Amino acid sequence: MKQFFKFVFASFVGMLLFSIITVLFGVITITGMIASSQSTKEPSENSILVLDLSGQLSERAEDNIINQIQGTDKGSIGLDNILTAIKNAKENDHVKGIYIEAGAFSADSYASLQAIHNAL
Repeated sequence: MKQFFKFVFASFVGMLLFSIITVLFGVITITGMIASSQSTKEPSENSILVLDLSGQLSERAEDNIINQIQGTDKGSIGLDNILTAIKNAKENDHVKGIYIEAGAFSADSYASLQAIHNAL
């Protein structure tokens, strides 16, 4: 009987240690993914901003991490993201121009397209 409790306790401690190590590894991995996705680089001299206008334009884009990981992101582009990118390119001395790469692009309203036009 003593042997039985010894094996049960050893199994419990092993599972507990495995669970702790797995959770720590998962937290470190997710933290690294979030930190790497939010990092920005300073553009080099004479850079060009490329606006990839392919997808659905909405007022605000939703960053769905699950869809990005699975690769099923439908390409929703946020108007606020586009306007912020144009504004940042205008204020940055390293950016010399904006190149618009137009693909299959659809917008909800004419006002959104007018806002992009005015920002350019």
